[in-house]
Order: sequence, then structure tokens, then C-alpha cells
Amino acid sequence: MSSNIQFEVTAPGKIILFGEHSVVYGKPAIACAIDQHTTLTFTESYCNNQDLNTIPCRIILPLINYSGMLTIHLDAKSTFSPTTYFQETLNKLNKNEPFLNELDTLSGNEKKTLTVLHFIFGGILSCYMKQLKNVSFTIGITSVLKLGAGTGSSASYCVSLVAACLAYVKFKINSNVEIQFDPLLDDFHSQSGDNLLIIEPFTDNITFSDGEKCLINRWALLAENFIHTKASGLDNTICTYGTMVQYTKLNSHKLLEAPELKILLIYSGVERSTGNVVQSVRTKYNDDIYQPILDGIFNSIGQIVNSAVNAIDQMAQNPLHELQQISVLQTLMDMNQGLLMSLGVSHETLDAIVAILKKFDLHAKLTGAGMGGYAICLVPPNFHKSKIQTCMQELKIYGFESNICTIGCPGVRIQTK
Repeated sequence: MSSNIQFEVTAPGKIILFGEHSVVYGKPAIACAIDQHTTLTFTESYCNNQDLNTIPCRIILPLINYSGMLTIHLDAKSTFSPTTYFQETLNKLNKNEPFLNELDTLSGNEKKTLTVLHFIFGGILSCYMKQLKNVSFTIGITSVLKLGAGTGSSASYCVSLVAACLAYVKFKINSNVEIQFDPLLDDFHSQSGDNLLIIEPFTDNITFSDGEKCLINRWALLAENFIHTKASGLDNTICTYGTMVQYTKLNSHKLLEAPELKILLIYSGVERSTGNVVQSVRTKYNDDIYQPILDGIFNSIGQIVNSAVNAIDQMAQNPLHELQQISVLQTLMDMNQGLLMSLGVSHETLDAIVAILKKFDLHAKLTGAGMGGYAICLVPPNFHKSKIQTCMQELKIYGFESNICTIGCPGVRIQTK
């Protein structure tokens, strides 16, 4: 058994190129990992705790200005279902029942953020370790991603937590852990089924297998549901797998091959709740007057996504036509933004950003839920650097922070310290 286990996990943020909101209603979307990350440092130490079912954990979370102790409670049941565990935890929170002493004294962002951490570590360790004795953890998490801005900050946080906990299991176990696992089932720790996932101890190759990434993705989706009530699953998928993904609900995803692309990422300065914006669209959709109209909008956005996938595939197959296909993507961005405006999820600041970029022959759209957060635009490889700098300076004059990012970077990664 390893002692003094130390490692670092990074999970990227994300932007949605096409398909916001319609993805919640079963249409495809395209998301890309960006080279801005959440970083989690994990350190195991020994302590005098004789309770096999509790683990003292020191948490350092600058992103919510929190530093304190949290006791991780393991479930001693002989069988354990993640989805049942999720529902039981959610029921306690919704009914304001006593949960954990350390959490019950907190409120708002702190309570939600730490509840997710406890849910993940308590659940995964209960599934795959059962009991731990005389150990404690120190977990520090930092992120360059702005909260509630559409760049996947919560999903990046959830994926980094799940990956860190699974990594700890892999460092700690002496032999393989076999679990029944079907990514299409709601309960992905079912005691029946034909699909067997093998969790193996880490050796010289400190990476996650495809099956383990699938497991990370499913746990992260449950955690995302704490934060957003009903998450589409898109954000956690791209933060887990990275690169560029065509995604539909039920975790169906296709990795897209594309050349390295640059985007301009522009912050509107307006914070908003993803859950609230998604709910505002759902409220309209539940009205019989608007539902057929919204179905038409969602279908059109789905067609935009399919056209964008075709353009991206063409870029991969014939790099000489890259600029031509980028031009197609720019036109599709204009169309997608127009449809998102008709849904009522744009914002006057986002509209202003789009207008400024249009003066420089750049095509922009909101990314994420909208009503604030970020706007994005593709920067063609032949776009002159001085012109983009002038554009960024003008955005700054109007109070908009911007920076150039690379899209399509790797997903969750781990390295030892």
C-alpha cells in the first residue's frame, strides 16, 4: 500500500461552438476543450483516526474563498448504487434535513461546492474502497475559469474531483477492482449486466483508460446535476475527453478531428445562473403557444450543428480548404447567434460584442447558456495579428476583457508530484 500519495489533476474548461440550449432537447451540439484549466492538488497523510467510515479532509478552495475541514463519510452498505446515493443526498438537501455538521453551517456557493465534493469522494470511495483507516487528505483546487460564465467551470471542477478520487483508488488498490458498468444505464454500478469495467492499479503509465474516463464522465454528470438541477451532460463530457466533441444526450459523443484553431474569448462582465437561463427556455417550451415555434428553432440549430460537423470533417480531410471551411463556420455562427437571440438568451452586452467584432470582419456568438458570460469568435489563421490586437483594444475600451485561446486541447490529466 502506497504512503504519502501526492498528485495533481487538471481538467480543461470548454466552449460550445454550436448547439446551446437545443442540446437539452435532444439535438446535437459541438463543444471544444480550451487551454484554461481547473487544477486539483491531492495529498494523503496519516492520522490517528480509528473510524473506518470517516476521513478528515482539509479543503483549500480559493475560488470560493474557503479553507476548512470536511469529514468524508463512507457508506457501510454492502451494495451501493450511485444513482440511489445521488437521490438520497438530493432529497436531504431539498428537505433541508441535517446533512453534515461542517456543511449545515454553510450557505450558498460554499455549501453547494462542498456538498459536491463530499458526494463524489464519499460515493466513489464507498463504491470501490469501502473502508479506509488512519488516513486524511488535503485537497487544494484553483481555477482560471470564471464561475457561471459559460466556460464549463462547474464541470471542470466536478471532473477534476472525480478524476482525483478515482486516481486515489488506483494508487491505493493492490489488485484489480471489477464492477458491472453499462454507460447507457442510469445506474452505472449495477449488480447485473454484461459489461465489466476493470479498474487497475497505477503502474508506470499514470493515465486513465477509456472505460475509466467513461466512469469519470458519469460520476461528473451526477455531480453536475447537483449544481444545475438537470445538466445536459455536454460540459462534463468535453472536460473529461477534451479535444472537440459532437455530443447528444445520454452521453453519446463523437470525437471530431480538426486542425488547431484559435478563438477570441470575450467576457461580457455579466454573471448569470446557467440553471436559471435553461429554466427560462423550458418555461417557454412548456407553453403550448410557443412549443412548436421552439421545436422549429431547435431543429434549425441541429441542422447548423450538422453542417458545422461536415465543415470540420472537410478541414481534417483536406487542409488546403481550411480557410474555405472556416468561412462556412463563420456564417453558421451568425445563424446560430440569430436563433439564440430569438430564444431570448442573448444580452445587450453580448449584442454589443458581436457588433464590435463585425466591424473587424469577425463573426461572433454567445457560448454557453447566454444572458451574459462569454462570446466567442473564430480567428482565421490568415487574420493579421495587428488587426486582432486593434480589435482587442477596442473591446477593452468598451469594458470587455478578451484573450486568444486554443481550442481542442486534451481532457482530464494526472501527474505525480
